[in-house]
Amino acid sequence: MYDYYYDNDNDDNGNKFGEGIPYRKGKAIQLIKYENGKIILNKESLEIIKNIEEPVAIISVVGSYRRGKSYFANVLHGRHDGFELGSKVDSCTKGIFMWDTPFIHNNCRVIILDCEGIDDPKQDEVWATKLFILCLAISSTFIYNINGIVGKDDIGKLYTMTDLSKFLVNSEDEEKDYLPRLVVLLRDFGLIEPDDFREYFLEKLTQVNSDAAAGITNHFKDLDVYALPHPGCKKKVLHELEKIETSQLDTEFISKMTHAVSEIYDTITAKKINFKSMTGISFSKFLEDCVKHMNSNTNNLDKLSLPTQYTSLINFMSKLAIDIGFTYYSTMMTIRSIDDFPINWEDFENEHSMILSQADFLFNEKLIGSYHQTLDIRKEFDNLIEDEKNKFTEKNSESVKNYNLNLANSLWQVHVSPGLTADSLFEDYNEFNNALDSFMQEYTNKSFTGSEAMDIYNQYKDDKTESALETLDKMFKLRDATKAVKDAHQELIDQINQSQERLNLLLSEKYQEEFEYNEQIEELISKIDELTLQLSN
Repeated sequence: MYDYYYDNDNDDNGNKFGEGIPYRKGKAIQLIKYENGKIILNKESLEIIKNIEEPVAIISVVGSYRRGKSYFANVLHGRHDGFELGSKVDSCTKGIFMWDTPFIHNNCRVIILDCEGIDDPKQDEVWATKLFILCLAISSTFIYNINGIVGKDDIGKLYTMTDLSKFLVNSEDEEKDYLPRLVVLLRDFGLIEPDDFREYFLEKLTQVNSDAAAGITNHFKDLDVYALPHPGCKKKVLHELEKIETSQLDTEFISKMTHAVSEIYDTITAKKINFKSMTGISFSKFLEDCVKHMNSNTNNLDKLSLPTQYTSLINFMSKLAIDIGFTYYSTMMTIRSIDDFPINWEDFENEHSMILSQADFLFNEKLIGSYHQTLDIRKEFDNLIEDEKNKFTEKNSESVKNYNLNLANSLWQVHVSPGLTADSLFEDYNEFNNALDSFMQEYTNKSFTGSEAMDIYNQYKDDKTESALETLDKMFKLRDATKAVKDAHQELIDQINQSQERLNLLLSEKYQEEFEYNEQIEELISKIDELTLQLSN
């Protein structure tokens, strides 16, 4: 964003006017020039305008050349210098210049335009009229600077207001809503002040040209007139007004100037279209379209159709509004989907509503035109948002499904699967049902609720449980068969052991008998040996 902010520090080199008028830093930059029959917009100036996000208020200072309009434009910035002043007979300002640092006032960014003086004998008449009409079209406040004594030579382009329908095509019902607030400055006014300068101006103008007076009354719903006396300084000083000190000016001039500036700012409003304030983007587009139309015919001035330009602007801003609002929604939902999905559906709806609320704000902020004019655009935006929401709904649904499925698989492995293996087989069906209940309870507590959760719940409750029961039946049968084999095997082993024990007992008895027999034999042999010895003796 362009930095438009200003401060009131005293280190600026500008020549302050003071008297309670805020001092605005910055410098003049050309917005429009007229060259070879073409109106040319300065891209740098246009870029400054485009970057304004707040409502814009356009104050244009227009009038006969050499009447001090550039000086008044400077005073609007609280300074004597800024827009170039000149002391020569020829007009100093060429084209339209703007202040490069729009400032905040009444919640608007104020852009002050200093326009080339009209009625210069050397000026292209077609360009003079285009300049006047363009300023009327783009301004929210149109300051017309003329001689204090209204005469034929000073009315200038006010004659154009006799019948604006020659130059502008307006809405028949809301003609005045297309035009800016008109402020007339009567310069160097030295007569006795009337009770009402507005009535005085219209009366004098009627004496010169009644049609012009009637045109102004008919075309403008707001008209203010301020009379400014002569600055009161010497002619030589007037030639260097940008260097003058406020104290050198006549006190009445200072007072009247300050009053006029204050009231102009008090009544300032944003440039509007159908009661909707323009921002930098919409105003720059409107300005470009007006210039493009005026450049379409170099030699003549085709009517500038404000309704047509507004319709073009409405269409442009409608597309921009859709793009900004939809892009914000899609981007933020994408970020949420990357960072947070899956989320439960209540949180999903809350996220959607919160993001949509901001997207709607951005959409409506850029949207201009009446409700009827933008009804189709609103429907298109709503449909795009609905389609985009459906995409993220499907994405979250898939994420929720995968999360719940992974959760179910994990919990199944914890609660059920171990009991379906031979090493830790469930004791009976009751133990299996208890494990199944634990699985269902923990899944219900930890899963994302919704249709996806129920689908997986039912899948495990029905298909997975049925499959587990089939496995359990087989495992129980296998366990029972294995137990029978083990029991038979154990019984056979027991029989073998019993037989072995009996055999061992018989062998032990046999060994005992053989031992006793051998002892008896040995005893007999010993007796025989004794008898033999006796016999030998």
